[in-house]
Amino acid sequence: MQLLKEAVKIDTEIFISIDDYADKNSTMMSLKHFEKFILPGLTKIVEKAHKFDAKYIKHTCGNINDIFDMLLSSGIDGLHPIDSSVGMNIFDVKKNYGEKVCLVSNVDCIDALYTGTKQQVIDEVKELIKRVEYNRGFMLASINSIHSGVKPEDFLIMVEAAKKYSDYSKSIVK
Repeated sequence: MQLLKEAVKIDTEIFISIDDYADKNSTMMSLKHFEKFILPGLTKIVEKAHKFDAKYIKHTCGNINDIFDMLLSSGIDGLHPIDSSVGMNIFDVKKNYGEKVCLVSNVDCIDALYTGTKQQVIDEVKELIKRVEYNRGFMLASINSIHSGVKPEDFLIMVEAAKKYSDYSKSIVK
């Protein structure tokens, strides 16, 4: 909470927390424990961010399907990532929750950005924009991170493709 208070003094508009709640199979704790021990604190932090007119993006890797509704009930504004390698499907998530939360994700940081070709990166970006960008609520990013194995030129291909194929990024991506 103190970090939030200090950050708004320097005009921070978006907060991102990066603690993971799940692994590739499921949450790291029972749903009951998540609801009792994690959700109340997350909700308080999100409410505080909103009091400062800031947005709150939650990062949590892993298969979060079982806690998805609880995460949304905290009031988060964005969610990163929607990891296809653990059984999550960004197209289904967009269809079911796209009006409730901004999805921040989904260029694969292994197959596309690490071992893929330039054309694979471009094709993945185009497909995401076509199928997920509609009615806003989407920020193109990698599934997890831009790790040290990703060549800078491949990252830049992703950025340039987003600029080229996104309808609204032309006005917000410099």
